[in-house]
Amino acid sequence: MLSLLNHPNLVNLIGYCAHGDQRLLVYEYMPLGSLEYHLFDLMPGQKPLSWSTRLKIAVDAAHGLQYLHCKANPPVIYRDLKSSNILLDNDFNARLSDFGLAKLGPVVIGTYGYCAPEYAMSGKLTLKSDIYGLGVVLLELITGRKVIDCTKKPGEQNLIVWSHPFLKDHKKFVQMADPLLEGRFSVRSLHHAVTITAMCLQEQASFRPPISDIVTALEYLTDRWL
Repeated sequence: MLSLLNHPNLVNLIGYCAHGDQRLLVYEYMPLGSLEYHLFDLMPGQKPLSWSTRLKIAVDAAHGLQYLHCKANPPVIYRDLKSSNILLDNDFNARLSDFGLAKLGPVVIGTYGYCAPEYAMSGKLTLKSDIYGLGVVLLELITGRKVIDCTKKPGEQNLIVWSHPFLKDHKKFVQMADPLLEGRFSVRSLHHAVTITAMCLQEQASFRPPISDIVTALEYLTDRWL
């Protein structure tokens, strides 16, 4: 199944090895590692991602998810969309990795903080659950904050909880921006990005937009301000 999924924003499966009860999948090498590495706990001298690069990564991730939701037959629920599963090539082109693996395993899994509310309530995942996960990644790109960070003071350790008052007041949107950006972004661009993110993070799954609408909104954002 995985070998049939082919898109510029999905990591290519090169092959596999099987020996006894051991199984190994071999993917193409992504030299810049994961988005997580470039957003959090930067090494001395490591440059933070620019605003334009963050938007580009967001668009790439959305395109990969759109392929899984709209082009794959049958549609594939990603199930574990997070910054550590978004890999980057030398030009910061983003590709989704580990897609579909949770479906093939014995238990449906996800990562705490990225899982949609309906999964916590019922254990059921849908395409709209992936939209929530994408919203969390967008929030990380905007804020530079980890989804769960125990080094923060109480009330700020959970990114979703911390973001709620900001997402409800457009006058506070700019306060969400990653301090490492040092204000080097278009405020209007930031406002649009936060608005898209808030739509993805709606608690009611039915209120979240389909991935095709998110792609259109993100492409408009990048075409206008990049």
